[in-house]
Amino acid sequence: MELLLIAIGYIIGIIWGLYFNVSIALIFVLILSFCIVIKKYVIKDKKRNKELNKYLICFVIAIFFSYIQISILETDYEVKYKNIQGKVEIIGTIISEPKIKNNKVSYNLNVESIDNKNFCKNTKILVNIKTNNNNFKYGDKIIIYAELQEASVARNEGGFNYKEYLKTKGIYKTVTAKTSEVKVIKQNNINLIFKIVNDTKNKVKEASRKLLPEKEANFLIGILIGDKDALDEDIQEDFRNSNLSHILAISGMHVSYIVEGISFILIKLKFGKNKSKIITIVFLIFYTLLTGCTPSVTRAAIMSIYMIVGSLIHKKINIVNSISISAIIILFFNPYNILDIGFQLSFGGTIGIVTIFPVLKKHIGLKATKQNLTLQKIKEKIIDIILVTLSANIILFPIILYHYNTISTVFLISNLLVSPILGIIIFLGFLLIVISYICFPISQIIALILKFFINILLQIADILGNFHFSKIYFITPKIYIIIIYYFLILFFILIKNNKIKFKKYKIQKIKIKKIITIALIITILSNFIINTIIQNNLIIYFIDVGQGDCTLIITPKGKTILIDGGGTETSNTYDVGERVLIPFLLDKQIMKIDYIISTHMDTDHVGRSFNSNGKT
Repeated sequence: MELLLIAIGYIIGIIWGLYFNVSIALIFVLILSFCIVIKKYVIKDKKRNKELNKYLICFVIAIFFSYIQISILETDYEVKYKNIQGKVEIIGTIISEPKIKNNKVSYNLNVESIDNKNFCKNTKILVNIKTNNNNFKYGDKIIIYAELQEASVARNEGGFNYKEYLKTKGIYKTVTAKTSEVKVIKQNNINLIFKIVNDTKNKVKEASRKLLPEKEANFLIGILIGDKDALDEDIQEDFRNSNLSHILAISGMHVSYIVEGISFILIKLKFGKNKSKIITIVFLIFYTLLTGCTPSVTRAAIMSIYMIVGSLIHKKINIVNSISISAIIILFFNPYNILDIGFQLSFGGTIGIVTIFPVLKKHIGLKATKQNLTLQKIKEKIIDIILVTLSANIILFPIILYHYNTISTVFLISNLLVSPILGIIIFLGFLLIVISYICFPISQIIALILKFFINILLQIADILGNFHFSKIYFITPKIYIIIIYYFLILFFILIKNNKIKFKKYKIQKIKIKKIITIALIITILSNFIINTIIQNNLIIYFIDVGQGDCTLIITPKGKTILIDGGGTETSNTYDVGERVLIPFLLDKQIMKIDYIISTHMDTDHVGRSFNSNGKT
């Protein structure tokens, strides 16, 4: 219980520090008032009151600590590079593999000094070098003569905030330089462990590309080590549309397959139980570093390690505690991870599986019959996959809507078809890499089998992702609607797990359900009244669509008029309508445009905003 409260308190402190300008003292007053009411009218037992005091102290300390931490970091990001003007001499070490895109190569640089001053030491900046060639390597210590730049913020309300995204990676500034402005002054200026990790990563890529065609190799690299830079954008879009993005983002499913695979191999090699567990822990730490310590894989690894350590010391592990401690550790090292979509999806999905799956399993699960045992197990496995997918998506539903404004209609089918295949691909993928350095001819046979399964998975994603109704657009939900949704889910879970005993408080379930229904109707009606009756002014938005113009007018009677839609003359792949205009409209709760006016037909005014699919 303490760990859960610390995790919740830690998150509240971070959110308060990021989004509220009101003093943190206010939240302490609210908590104290709540506890006084609980003590006076609900809990009158002295022993339980002492427990409440202990929980309250943990909760308040967590809020205060994370609030102070994020406040210091926010100040650090604003002040650290504030007085640096013009071209400067930057010395640092490249700590990432290159990302080549649009005639430039990008690297993460760990700064050592700027103009021979070390006030920015151990901060990170993103270096963009104008070239198509990878002239620099991981671990190179370089010197750059360039001007520091501020990362862009959201160009439109509710749009993508690049500056916040970079904060989740610990990056303060960006730099754009020519090759002539960058010079290597030392090679392999990197910690031995990180060098081994990077070499291993490169060997995985090398072996994959040697044994498989380009498309299949890039996919395998993506699901084994989380490197999706070379993966085709169309494939990524198919996986998003079919609700299979979690396959491309290393997550708990991948880690569980890895743990099971290592355990199986070590048992066959007749290692002792304790030795096997210690080796598994070491491998999980190494694998986390190999995948870049993303929040999703770090969460899964910490939870697995926590459980393995518990079994080593013969202590019963609470799954809620393992989730809580993984959140605390991840946020302690970088509080901005709270903004990372991967963090939100990973923890949201896990919480859904842990809390909702047991309830659904209990009430919907397959009852035992006298039929064939094998058939019974297959049916149970299929139902488990469906219920796990459903449980995760119940919690993820508002998060996905908030970020993507879409809901997949094929998520149950896609996960049911893909789950068994994914395990085979991950096992064969790792086996392929290992065998390729032991016996290359055998690895070529494995590659043929692996290619077959990868193509099946890609075909499933392609068919379901391009199905006409594979995704449905929705307006962006308001924050208070999301909060109400989660309170209802929590209430449902507590009732089904008998945590709320109605008879004890002489309350009938039917009355509670009526109260909840009435409260929900009032909330929806209030939202409708606010949006349609009270807000009756003429509103004009000038939407930033890059090159070109776009204006949205909302009349006092609620009619929507769109003048031009933006577009570009230089890009044939970036869809301004889908990437900029649709998210903006949905964020403004607009599902329908009443009138569209085109001032003229230049591509920077109508471009790809109005496409053949009828998207606006």
